[in-house]
Amino acid sequence: MQVTEEVEAIEAMGIGPLRFLVAPRLLALFFLMPCLSTVSNVAAIFASSLICKAYFSIAFPYFFDLVKDALLIRDIITGILKSFLFGLLIGGIACYRGLTVKGGAAGVGTATTSSVVTAITAVIGFDTLYNIVYTTFYPT
Repeated sequence: MQVTEEVEAIEAMGIGPLRFLVAPRLLALFFLMPCLSTVSNVAAIFASSLICKAYFSIAFPYFFDLVKDALLIRDIITGILKSFLFGLLIGGIACYRGLTVKGGAAGVGTATTSSVVTAITAVIGFDTLYNIVYTTFYPT
């Protein structure tokens, strides 16, 4: 949109691009990342149960009892809180790179790659920082 001057057209109509373009994307990622995280965690537990059944002959009820005993409520809450933060982080980085792109189609490709690399690095960095702070204040 930046390359084809659609953002300038939105501004010319008196509509703020942050409110019209950025806010819906940030809200969508903020609310949908916890859903994606939850679905991914359930799928991982189910896939682990299939692997344990196939390779180690562990019965499903026994496996799920082990998971239930090992999984803490604070682990679930921490994962959901981090997914909210990561949604905002990824959305903010993607919107920033998208609104500052220059150089035509090649610039869009470069900005997309840069956005993905920056988002991955930022998520890893914030996850590390969050875990350090969390384990400092709430040791196991």
